[in-house]
Amino acid sequence: MIKKLLPLLICGMLIGGMVVPAVISAQEVGPHECCKLRVDIDWKSGEVNNVDCTQTPLPDACKMKKGETVGLANSSCPLPNKAGEKNKEPDRKTSEWGMVCLMNTLYTATNWLFMILMVIAVIMIVVGGFIYITAAGDPDKASKAKMYIVYALIGIAIAVFAKVLPAIVRFIMGV
Repeated sequence: MIKKLLPLLICGMLIGGMVVPAVISAQEVGPHECCKLRVDIDWKSGEVNNVDCTQTPLPDACKMKKGETVGLANSSCPLPNKAGEKNKEPDRKTSEWGMVCLMNTLYTATNWLFMILMVIAVIMIVVGGFIYITAAGDPDKASKAKMYIVYALIGIAIAVFAKVLPAIVRFIMGV
């Protein structure tokens, strides 16, 4: 039964991990020329607030913090600011705001996926260990417990890949 249920569970988590952030970011209706960051992002290409981000060390303007808005210069964000007002100027202005928002969504999705998979993997290792200890020499129970642990290790490998995925995307996109 676990052999049939586990792949469905993993696929469901992968799909859910990618769909949930998209739904969350689509809560405001209408076109956006900005987004609110859910993670800290160090931007190392182009310009942010008219500061060259290709310099070393990275200027403070290129270190975007969670909660800030990123958008085009002279654009208004349909996102509420701290006072609850609408249509404010973005905190960080760049022509590459779309890529920053894409990376923000990707980081958020992979962080959630990592956390969910790690929790499931730990639970599976505990269950597999319990079954192995209580097997009392029964080879069927012992092999079942080993499979739990193998599936948990596969889940951990997928979770680690989820953490590496944004770096791969940044490398491919050249940002």
